[in-house]
Amino acid sequence: MKPIIVSEKVISNRLRFMRILCLVSLLVTVVYWYARIDVVRNSIRGEGVVVDTERCVNETCSGRRRSYPVVSYATGNVVHTFKSTTMLEIPVYMQGDVVPILVSSDGNRAHINTFLRLWGAPILWTLIFGFTLTMYILMHKRRVNF
Repeated sequence: MKPIIVSEKVISNRLRFMRILCLVSLLVTVVYWYARIDVVRNSIRGEGVVVDTERCVNETCSGRRRSYPVVSYATGNVVHTFKSTTMLEIPVYMQGDVVPILVSSDGNRAHINTFLRLWGAPILWTLIFGFTLTMYILMHKRRVNF
């Protein structure tokens, strides 16, 4: 089997593409980490009570039984209720469960405080950045044909 010969121009274009991917993934990673740290700094930790679970009935459910927990919490004398943005296939929260929440400093926005909800996207983008950086370094140092 003959080795595949790739021109220097093709390798250079691939390196340029990987460099752009690295920079884009780095930018997205930094934005996600900054946003999550900002949310943690400017939010108030509290507790809410699951008052209901709404079933998903539109086309986004793909025919599966999914639900959203509906959580109620109080700020001062005002009671707020929100539907979690996390769609669950298997209901994790039952009616009456007390859940940890993060409430915005103005008290108008809240979400259930879970590790995956808060840190999942920044960690995923950090891994994507690490992968693209590793591929770029390998391609640059060894001029590997990918």
